[in-house]
Amino acid sequence: MLHQLSTYVCSSASSNLATLTTHAAHVKELWQDMVALGLHDPELWDTVDLAWEIVLGALNLAAAQR
Repeated sequence: MLHQLSTYVCSSASSNLATLTTHAAHVKELWQDMVALGLHDPELWDTVDLAWEIVLGALNLAAAQR
């Protein structure tokens, strides 16, 4: 399932590394905001972790196409 989601994100970004890097930066910024706010919701953290894995997978797929 993770690979399918990464493939979808990569395709949606037209395999553009700059676009995918921007997506990764947004996930990182969300993570930083959650830390700063002291959020302790495990489901929210799991969701951010999943988003990070999907975006990294998409970046790897796009990089492999180069």
